[in-house]
Amino acid sequence: MTSIYFVRHAKPNHAHEDDRTRPLTEEGINDAKQVAEVLSDVNLNYAVSSPYKRSIDTIKECVKLHNLIVDTDERFREREKGVNGNNIEMFNKRWNDFNYHEEGGESLRMVQDRNIEALFELLDKHKDENIIVGTHGTALSTIFKLF
Repeated sequence: MTSIYFVRHAKPNHAHEDDRTRPLTEEGINDAKQVAEVLSDVNLNYAVSSPYKRSIDTIKECVKLHNLIVDTDERFREREKGVNGNNIEMFNKRWNDFNYHEEGGESLRMVQDRNIEALFELLDKHKDENIIVGTHGTALSTIFKLF
């Protein structure tokens, strides 16, 4: 049986403007250590993450503990935010209409489609393995919504 351990990134430092290179806060770093502790008894075989620094850093200690390397997959990345796309009104619009997206942004359906494609590829390529996936809250929520 294949098992997938999804890990939503720990608390990022929002003062850092670049979304892709945003680091974890001290609290996030400590939480990442707890991820490694919680999964220390799991025999992990493969690790993949969003290419965003905060996602990789959240699973890094766990991956090191299991002598793995982290592959990255762009499909597990954060949702592409468009013009004025990061506010409660837009969050509600997107969750009420899965196909809605602001100019230059991704709909939740688009996010879900790329995540599900990546997930099924993992299941196909890593049969009977334990996999850790570093990802983001929105991406993970769209996966859960499908299932």
